[in-house]
Amino acid sequence: RSSMSSSDISVSVYWMTQSSGGIWCARRCILRLAPSAPLAPLAPRFDSVRLIISDVDDTLAPPFRDISAPLAHALTRLVGNGTILFLVSGQSVENIERRVVRAFPRPLRRNILVGHCHGAEVFGYDSAGWRVIPPLFSIRESAELAGVFGKVLTLVTGVLSDHGIAMSSPGTLLEDRGVQVTVDFPALGDSPADQIGRASCRERV
Repeated sequence: RSSMSSSDISVSVYWMTQSSGGIWCARRCILRLAPSAPLAPLAPRFDSVRLIISDVDDTLAPPFRDISAPLAHALTRLVGNGTILFLVSGQSVENIERRVVRAFPRPLRRNILVGHCHGAEVFGYDSAGWRVIPPLFSIRESAELAGVFGKVLTLVTGVLSDHGIAMSSPGTLLEDRGVQVTVDFPALGDSPADQIGRASCRERV
């Protein structure tokens, strides 16, 4: 988790260590970086960090904004040292790639995993920095979910239609992410004029 000010950036790094007796312990350390200062080599205590699991929005970057260059630089040092960075977010994989993954050099992206739509699918990257298809994990592989996404999409569209909200209405957005259907719509019952200026409510199915 990061916090930013005009003078520095603080990065909280969490990791797990295992004792000789097999007991796992949580560890935490705070890095403070001056954006204008050159980055020093990794401290020895970070050499053993093998995995970082992180949210994206309000953790690595503000919602709908890209990761900052200094923070991307700091994480690049960790990833370049062999640490696996696992990004888990409710956003789509395209959104996460555009805002975070593209900030890393292509050869290092092989050490990045992306769990989009709250981890419904997990993607990795090859040595050239391209997303690997098919995903490493997908809830689509579950037989119980066969055909469920099409039914959910039909159900959501029907509910909006029942309330007189067309998909072309101002402030209304229906996005089918394959493993998640995201609907943004104005408060029901408002006039079209009120809907334009009102913050949308988000429903995820």
